[in-house]
Amino acid sequence: MESLQDIIVESLSHTCPTLNSVAKQLNMSSRALHRRMESRGMNFKQFLQQTREKLAKLYLKDPSLSLNEIAFLLGYSEHSAFTRAFKQWFGVTPKEFRRS
Repeated sequence: MESLQDIIVESLSHTCPTLNSVAKQLNMSSRALHRRMESRGMNFKQFLQQTREKLAKLYLKDPSLSLNEIAFLLGYSEHSAFTRAFKQWFGVTPKEFRRS
């Protein structure tokens, strides 16, 4: 599902990707994508969240990116929404994670 992840990563900074929009870019129906993901034990929402989690950690290692830029790159309209999500995922704020 590497191409799926590539599409999601590219879409995040423009808009929040949906199952329908990603399926369209993969030239398949949303139902076919859903079934393919289901056969691998996950759903689109989980995959999107896992992708955001991986990217957040990666981006936070780059000191040239501000927290606002990272939030934007991950598809969040506000820094505070990114901070809440990050804290829910990892138990610390992005700022605390970056310091450690």
